[in-house]
This record gives sequence, structure tokens and C-alpha cells, in this order.
Amino acid sequence: MTITTRRRVGPAADLEGDGLLTPREAAQLLRVSVETLRVMPVPYLTIGAGQKRPRRRYVRQQLLNWCREQATR
Repeated sequence: MTITTRRRVGPAADLEGDGLLTPREAAQLLRVSVETLRVMPVPYLTIGAGQKRPRRRYVRQQLLNWCREQATR
């Protein structure tokens, strides 16, 4: 039996920049799963005009500010 693995395609997440983060990158930054991130009350932007499946993007600085606010509560 041969087991094959898939290599990651594309560059690694740039968690140091100020651009928009994908849900996967934001989850990595907060150290949670993507499913947990989806139900957390964190600020996000809706990208595109789709109504059925909105595409979320997260601003790195807003996520960090949200974490600071949660830590002081």
C-alpha cells in the first residue's frame, strides 16, 4: 500500500503584514480552528456581492485590537 501526501500549494501565510487575512490565516493568528473563528464575535469584512456564501476577510490590526479588548475584560 502506497501512501501519498499533498504538498501545500502557494506561499505561507504572511502574518506580519497589514493586508487582509483569509479565515485560515486569521485562525492561525488567533490559534483557533476555522470553525471556531466563524462563530467568534470578531470583526470581519465581507468581500464580494454574494449573499449565499459571503467571503470573510479579517484585518490583522483589528484582530489584534479585539484580542487586547478581550484580555482586559
